[in-house]
Amino acid sequence: MGINVPVQLTRFIGRQLEIADVKQLLAENRLLTLTGPGGSGKTRLAIEIARELDDEYLDDLFWVDLASISEESLVPKAVASTLNVPEQSSHSAREGLASFLLEKQLLLILDNCEHLAAACAYLVDSLVRACPDLQILATSREPLAIEGEMVYRLPALSFPSAYALKQLSSPETISPGILDDIDGYDSISLFLARATALVPGLVITRENVHSISEICHKLDGNPLAIELAAARVNVLTVDQIVDRLDDRFTLLSSSERRGTAQRHQTLRSTIDWSYALLDLQDRVLLQRLSVFPGGCSLMTAKAVCTGDGLVREQILPRLTSLVNRSLVLADTLRSGEARYVLLETIRQYAQEKLIEAGEMSTYRDRHLSCFQQLNEESEPNLKGEYQQLWLNWLEGENDNNRAALSWSIESDQIEAGLRIAVALYQFWTIRDYVEEGLAWLERLLARVDGRTPTAIRAKAIAYAAFLAGRRGNITAQVTYGREAAELAETGGEEGKLALSFALSAQGFGARAMGDYQTEFALSKRIIQLQRDLGDPFQLGLVLSLYTIPAMALGEYQAARAMLEEGIPLLREAGNRYRMAMALNFSGDLARCQQDYDQAKGAYEESIALLREIDAVRDLASVQHNLGHTYLHLGDVK
Repeated sequence: MGINVPVQLTRFIGRQLEIADVKQLLAENRLLTLTGPGGSGKTRLAIEIARELDDEYLDDLFWVDLASISEESLVPKAVASTLNVPEQSSHSAREGLASFLLEKQLLLILDNCEHLAAACAYLVDSLVRACPDLQILATSREPLAIEGEMVYRLPALSFPSAYALKQLSSPETISPGILDDIDGYDSISLFLARATALVPGLVITRENVHSISEICHKLDGNPLAIELAAARVNVLTVDQIVDRLDDRFTLLSSSERRGTAQRHQTLRSTIDWSYALLDLQDRVLLQRLSVFPGGCSLMTAKAVCTGDGLVREQILPRLTSLVNRSLVLADTLRSGEARYVLLETIRQYAQEKLIEAGEMSTYRDRHLSCFQQLNEESEPNLKGEYQQLWLNWLEGENDNNRAALSWSIESDQIEAGLRIAVALYQFWTIRDYVEEGLAWLERLLARVDGRTPTAIRAKAIAYAAFLAGRRGNITAQVTYGREAAELAETGGEEGKLALSFALSAQGFGARAMGDYQTEFALSKRIIQLQRDLGDPFQLGLVLSLYTIPAMALGEYQAARAMLEEGIPLLREAGNRYRMAMALNFSGDLARCQQDYDQAKGAYEESIALLREIDAVRDLASVQHNLGHTYLHLGDVK
């Protein structure tokens, strides 16, 4: 094998696609830099590449580990020493290297360049320009940033997604095929390979597959972190390891890893190595970004992270620096805004630094304020023609909204939390986060006091009633509805909208108990309240909703009049979800009147709209209605 390439005592796991990619890139480029966060496996991959390419270089392959070099001036000497280039008093080490390599076909691998980036860049640029047959493979947590450099960002090892974890959550429903396929994830293969070296009897079973998968998921597929976790299986069960990952720096810090570089002996030390290379402002931004558990856009980063020595204009250049140093991941392939994400391990590390700086409360307050404003601004857009875009945006910000709601309770900022919850009601309803939405509302409402405006509180209680009803808790729905109505009645003009919602909640509760007469009576006052408020969308909404008790009571003419007035108002607003539901009611009315062709058309249009916005819960209901219509039409196929 090539000169000085480290010999490895453990089996290399996975990375077959990455090996093929790197070999292809080396065939096409003279300078390739492998980048990625600490512990991502850059060095180990480079060793495997060197092993596979050893026979392809006529004049050999040389490995230079720069981790122990602390002075930039020593970089050329370290490389020259590895290549056995004699020192000459008349030439510098760099010039001697260029002369030595001038006519050689050789692959030079420079490992761990990040702390000597400027010196490595200068040397590599000089050598590549001077030596036409020289190729260089570098590993670094940031690119060398020189002309001709091809950068290959090493991805995480493949690991189970959150969706896959749900599929593995119940041992009784896990099929043998899933167990057979689970080691197709490189992270799980690595965990098992290192764990069975300590506990040979460890195998994947229905009982432990979820915990092993969760370890790899929570550690973001980072090879170093997974190896450190696997090193614990001789003293902890996999379930116990999962339970301790919220304190991962303690869990993954005391395992003995003899023969490894000090910076890779603990999870904390590998991030310490990267953090030490940052300037003050990069450190400050990294700390503040830790309050975003769901990542952020440039806009939200500026809104939350500026101030106290970091001005708005510095955010983008500092983000760029952190991305280049592999501490922040940038998703720039999406449409619209780029997304910036911290891997969970790095986020926890940065959050510790933010706490040490005494600024955690300050920036969680700013995060809460930012997402309160964004959610309240987005709420009206959930009613319009761009509803799907706003629903998708809220889906992407779900973790940030959860963090904001949690902090509103922890910091006793209940009004801010209620305002966010009220703004999220449509999202929770359409995208079927009903249980979660009700849980947040109940936690917040349990903490309200005299500081909370009556209208906000009444609206929140009414929404709690709706959500409780959607999960069949009729007692809670009726109780919340009455409480909201009593409160809203005291709110004057500001309480009118909340009163409308509260009366609706009462009406839906009456419907759930089969009392359509009460609901129909309440609907008349609700419709009048909405006429007084003058919001065409809300008027169209209530007109469509109260066709249900009208149909139940046989008031088909009244139901038809309400739909004929309401549907055009909803079409004008462009709200796909409410249009779909109104069309569903229209189909129901047509079925009641035995006009099955009209019912079929209404249901089919409703289904198309629900599919556009991924409203899966309601989609199933309308498809059920359409199925009954086909039966009446004699179409059983």
